[in-house]
Amino acid sequence: MSRSSPPTRAHSIPPEEIVAVNQLRPYQIRAVAEVTYALTHTSVRACLVAPPGAGKTRCAFHIAAMTGRAIDVRVPTRALAQQWQSRADSYFRALTTTEPVGVQIKTYAAKAPFMPSSLVILDEAHHLLANWGKQVLKDLSPDHKVLGLTATPPYDKTGWDIFT
Repeated sequence: MSRSSPPTRAHSIPPEEIVAVNQLRPYQIRAVAEVTYALTHTSVRACLVAPPGAGKTRCAFHIAAMTGRAIDVRVPTRALAQQWQSRADSYFRALTTTEPVGVQIKTYAAKAPFMPSSLVILDEAHHLLANWGKQVLKDLSPDHKVLGLTATPPYDKTGWDIFT
C-alpha cells in the first residue's frame, strides 16, 4: 500500500519552523543536525543508527524537510509502509509550506523506480546487506541522496560499505 504525492521539490523550510511545529528531543536535534550537514555538505549517503522507539522516522522527516528534496521511502513490509504514510501525512500537514513535498512510500519488494533527485530513505537498512538489498542500491543514481535508518547496524566494518 502506497500513496504518492507529485515528485516536486519543497522549498527550504527554516529549521526553527520545523523544530517548533514538530518537537524534537535534544538527542534528535543533534542527530538531525549532523546527518543533514553530512548529506548537504560532505556525503551522498548517511545512516542514522538509533534504538527502537528513539524517533528515527521523525528524524528522517526533519532531515528530508531540511534538504528540500522529494522523499522516496523504502520499507520491508506493507505494514511499515502504512505507518510511514500515516506519519508523513500528519508530519507534513503540520508544516506551513506553500509548495507540496513529494512523498513516495513503497516496499523494497515493489521494485518501483526511485523519484529523480530525491532523498531516498531506506528503513531497516540492515536488510540491504542481503543480495536483494545490493540490487536496491544499484538502482540508485548519483543524483540521489540516501539516508539509511536502522537499530541494528552491521557488526563488522565491511557492512558499512553500503553507506560509502
